[in-house]
Amino acid sequence: MDTKYEYKVCTRCLTFNHAPYIEDTLSGFSNQETTFPVVHCIIDDASTDGEQEVVKKFVYENFCIDGLTEETDDYVMLFIRHKSNVNCYFAVYFLKYNHWRVPEFKKRKEEYFVRWTEKAKYTALCEGDDYWTDSNKLQKQVDFLENNNDYTLCFSNAKLLNPDNLPCSFDAGHIEDRDYLPDEYFKTWCIPTASVLYRKEIKEVQLIKPERIMHGDIIKFLQAAKLGKIRGMSDVMTVYRINNGSATQNPQNEYKQTMKRPEFVEFIIDNFGDILDIKYLYRGLCMRYCYRSLIQPTLEGKYHDLKKAANISKVITLKFVFRNNVLMGIHAMFKIILGR
Repeated sequence: MDTKYEYKVCTRCLTFNHAPYIEDTLSGFSNQETTFPVVHCIIDDASTDGEQEVVKKFVYENFCIDGLTEETDDYVMLFIRHKSNVNCYFAVYFLKYNHWRVPEFKKRKEEYFVRWTEKAKYTALCEGDDYWTDSNKLQKQVDFLENNNDYTLCFSNAKLLNPDNLPCSFDAGHIEDRDYLPDEYFKTWCIPTASVLYRKEIKEVQLIKPERIMHGDIIKFLQAAKLGKIRGMSDVMTVYRINNGSATQNPQNEYKQTMKRPEFVEFIIDNFGDILDIKYLYRGLCMRYCYRSLIQPTLEGKYHDLKKAANISKVITLKFVFRNNVLMGIHAMFKIILGR
């Protein structure tokens, strides 16, 4: 154990209204068999479905409730140790109000995590509706990164849990024992978030205008790729659960939301254009401006987005105008051609 760290791993677990699932998540954390201490930071964002009560029942049954209790105007936090698994610690935040709904408080959740991730060499990810099934998950992944300094992140196979057979844009179960390149996981979204472990140092990759970020997980993966190699593991060590209303359960909604945010693709180009297929990114950026023009409420807004798209590719933009019969139609086409 590196003496400058208090824990080898810190797990980031953000959860909201996962009362039916959270016990599986907490059990997956508690069952990890490691030769090193691990702290699992769980933040409940003021759930309204009784999740906080489920979490409290679990920790009171399985943990020594004689650790640190901290209360502020924003949260109650318990820092506790498992009764039998001496390397397992929980830092549980019960938020008193939903931070996600208060724009100026959204970043506070990140501050709560940083308090614990700063004390750990590696960070693991798992949201409150997913869970770990392999009790050696963390030990296997830490052993790999400890023995391979040129790797910054590793991830594993996952089982897809979809009892209601809901539509899903994520295809689990095909991860192989090999290195994965940035274009591969950026284009196919193949990394199960709950299976990831990465080095603390990836946060040192500075980002240009990060306020444009739309999907936080893929940014971490790309930051890791800036510093080293990414490794996939074929072992099925996690479960990825599909719930009604989630982004991956409703790929059409996710697609529409992404199309409204061409600035996110500009962020990707600015920060990771050197490690990704730049032509692919610019085609995507052009189409996002085209699609956003359809939902712009004013002609001025439509002109603006189509002009932006045309500056990237006139051919793609003109095909889009004809195919979708955009409101301004031929008029817009001539404005684009003439460069006005």
